[in-house]
Amino acid sequence: MNLSSPNKKTSNDSQAMVSGILLAAGESRRMGQPKLLLPWGKATILESVVDNYLRSKIFELIVVVGASRNKIKEVLNSKPVIVVENLSYKEGMGSSIRLGVKAASKLAEGYLIGLGDQPFITTDIINHLITSFLRERMGIAVCAYQQKRGHPVIFNRKFRPALCALKGEIGGKGIIEQNPDEVKYIEVGSKAIFADIDTLEDYQKFQSLELKTTKNDL
Repeated sequence: MNLSSPNKKTSNDSQAMVSGILLAAGESRRMGQPKLLLPWGKATILESVVDNYLRSKIFELIVVVGASRNKIKEVLNSKPVIVVENLSYKEGMGSSIRLGVKAASKLAEGYLIGLGDQPFITTDIINHLITSFLRERMGIAVCAYQQKRGHPVIFNRKFRPALCALKGEIGGKGIIEQNPDEVKYIEVGSKAIFADIDTLEDYQKFQSLELKTTKNDL
């Protein structure tokens, strides 16, 4: 694991002790090119996602990179994030979550795990999830829309050993399914939690789609 943090986000009293972990290590096989570097507004998809997270209540943001890591690191060079290199990214999402959690602050009360290809996840959605997680002291807080779960997800720090033992493509889904009594679904009032960009068709569709989420939607 290679780790760098040239511009780490500065914590303040108004921020919760929740570490943000963005998964950005995939090969973009269905897209046929590095999807996170595609244009999105005045930036790239990943930059837009990172900016939404940096404006939220998380006290640090860890971005796990793998495929196209050098180009992604260059794009993120000016951002206050911790970049973790996953040289075993072909093993699947579990390896990225594992490295992200290991790189997180020992002070973290929870680990918010998000996807780098979800530019419609707004700061309001992130903050709503964090506020609910901290207020109710949940084991696992999952974004939901009409009782269907999506991303991001927050795991309480007591799940750190399980997260650090993840392997393969399953990610945190297995932990959620094995601990139903610990799971709380947080209604966020937006389909954005399902909107990830996997194919060129997805990209073209979402570019022309006005999918807006405000505080009034929550």
